[in-house]
Amino acid sequence: MSECKKTRELCKELVGLGAEVVPYVGSRRQPSGYPDRLIWHKLWYGWIEFKDTRTKVAKLQRHRMQCLHERVSGSVFVVRFGNSYDRGTIENHEGDILGKWHSAAGLLRTLADLA
Repeated sequence: MSECKKTRELCKELVGLGAEVVPYVGSRRQPSGYPDRLIWHKLWYGWIEFKDTRTKVAKLQRHRMQCLHERVSGSVFVVRFGNSYDRGTIENHEGDILGKWHSAAGLLRTLADLA
């Protein structure tokens, strides 16, 4: 399953849990390098950059995430998928693994704990 499909499936589950998920895609009218999604939920809100197991985070993305983290600590993370769309790891903007998740609800709870 592709990173794009995994992201779509997980975001669909997050919406089912009451989250507002807004895609943020760089274009000619928007600056590039920002994380993939803005997510609002009663447990946690912030930016998420979704990546597959081995997909690298670009230098500009790390810079943008560091700037966002400096403004509001705990509001930006990289969520990596494992072999499926419903499990993986959570990293900070520096690439340190902070936790694991095994479901959309578990992801929200872990993000809330890390914030």
